[in-house]
Amino acid sequence: MDLGLDPRLLVGSLSGPRRKEVLRSLADGTAPIVVGTHALFQEQVRFRNLGLVVVDEQHRFGVEQRVAMMEKGLAPHVLVMSATPIPRSMAMVRFADLDLSVITRRPPAGAR
Repeated sequence: MDLGLDPRLLVGSLSGPRRKEVLRSLADGTAPIVVGTHALFQEQVRFRNLGLVVVDEQHRFGVEQRVAMMEKGLAPHVLVMSATPIPRSMAMVRFADLDLSVITRRPPAGAR
């Protein structure tokens, strides 16, 4: 299904004119979606209107890294995911402002 979105990719190995174009599109808001690695929370990365941050395998990111990403927007929504309930994740649910959802099975075949 084509949603008419033009996502960008930002990773550490991206360089030169392509990197400059991605950084420009994030800063001016022409990129509706960006997918990337730790490169996303580098200081030179600016977002015009960061509304949602999705972090997969959240245990690979430290607290300071998640805070740095959230500070790039005006209170963006944050979804952190982990396939493994590590102790830090469980403590964040217990003592922090973090809700927990558990997915116990796959979606039905053909659902997208």
